[in-house]
Amino acid sequence: MGALEVSIASPERILYEGQAESVALPGIKGSFAVLAGHAPLVAELEAGIVKLKAAANDELTFVIDSGFADVRNGKVSVLVEGALMPNEIKKDVEQNKLNEILSSTVAGDTALINREKAARTHRIRISAAE
Repeated sequence: MGALEVSIASPERILYEGQAESVALPGIKGSFAVLAGHAPLVAELEAGIVKLKAAANDELTFVIDSGFADVRNGKVSVLVEGALMPNEIKKDVEQNKLNEILSSTVAGDTALINREKAARTHRIRISAAE
């Protein structure tokens, strides 16, 4: 199986640039994996876990906020609003943020949707930190 060229970047930094055998991504319509030879695609990503099997057989995990993935010609570009490595997550900080979000009151559908998205992001981070 051939290798993919993968880039995972947020506005703050580039988290990964290199080769990988596969990349698992959290699409808004469900998780999906990209292997060498994948058809071209642009996909919207939701907050979740990205798992990358590096060419050296190492598995790397990234916790991402929403973003997009572009797959074409053996290259996977993942552009996200924010991303962390699991070891960068401070579980107690994330739990406090989640508690604050859940205890807040919101008015209107849009505010409720945004609160639920924020809560989901913090739950994912807490889970990844464990």
